[in-house]
Amino acid sequence: MLGFDIDSIVATGYTLTHTYNDTVIDIQISPAVSLNDSIQLWIYYHGAPAKDVSGWGGFYFTGAYAFNLGVGFDANPHNFGRAWFPCIDNFTSRSSYDFYITTSNGSKAFCNGLLQSTITNPNGTLTWHWKLNQTIPSYLASMAVAPYFTLERTSNGLPVEWAATPSDTINILNTFRKS
Repeated sequence: MLGFDIDSIVATGYTLTHTYNDTVIDIQISPAVSLNDSIQLWIYYHGAPAKDVSGWGGFYFTGAYAFNLGVGFDANPHNFGRAWFPCIDNFTSRSSYDFYITTSNGSKAFCNGLLQSTITNPNGTLTWHWKLNQTIPSYLASMAVAPYFTLERTSNGLPVEWAATPSDTINILNTFRKS
């Protein structure tokens, strides 16, 4: 995690303490967890996501769009999941993901995996829940939010959904007209 403020770290049934140096979180767990066991941690944090100094990589807010680029060309290592969430940010560690993205009513969120639900919140915002059961490296975890229009088609018996701005839908249909 790069440059965020940690509010708390929680694991049911465990006592946790941590140190954080603006890049690495070191979490001490009591009682100790055995090798090959697993534990679920909830890390609550806030702040502004980082951008790579090269201009390619990190998390971006541009007009009505919010999106991430999972690599940072000037970052070492080049993977850049840590720009927007806590992770083991290397090319070999793999994780599954649950994304909960809250947007304004006029925008849609797209992430890796399958859309599980869209909840309308009391304040009029929408919370999108995407779930990816397959494991991937952190740099491949992605999200994009915008006032997207969706196009749904079937190609060779498989459902395909495209997200695009309304002005780009004709170009997309022409590009994928054989689908």
